[in-house]
Amino acid sequence: MAQVAADYSNNPPQGPRGSHCSGFVATGSATRDGKPVIAHESFDDFWSGQYFNVCEEVHPTNGHAFKMQTVPGYIDSMTDFYVTDAGLGITETTIAGFVGYDVKGIPEFIRARKATQYANNIDQWVKLVNEGNNGGYANIWLLCNINTGEIARYEQGLKHQELLESTDGFYYG
Repeated sequence: MAQVAADYSNNPPQGPRGSHCSGFVATGSATRDGKPVIAHESFDDFWSGQYFNVCEEVHPTNGHAFKMQTVPGYIDSMTDFYVTDAGLGITETTIAGFVGYDVKGIPEFIRARKATQYANNIDQWVKLVNEGNNGGYANIWLLCNINTGEIARYEQGLKHQELLESTDGFYYG
């Protein structure tokens, strides 16, 4: 494992970064009708946030169709907000302050896109997003499945992961 991210940045981290976004997922007694609800809020600077104005619908040859919030010309969400025709809602909030990085791993945006396109349920999504985890972008993933009423909070770092699942209550990140 190498810690190289700061070597490739024009603006390397100066210690733990403050929060950049927040989100929540709720179901059961925590919602009005008992069905899952998921939301995400980006706290971006105006100069960059104004470009996240595309809601793209993707119909791949294989896997599930999905919608994502993105920027013009991007192949992934970048804001990490997806809704799939498998009934999954997916978002994330960044865990700040991590510096571990595996240069042989797969970047987060590739793993998230693959998991979103191919997963049929929350457990499959978590398995796919963790394959080849390079730790370059530690997240708290929030997920819901409208078919089962299930919600989840998946904390994904390079060395440590935790998955919490429920059919009643809420999670936030």
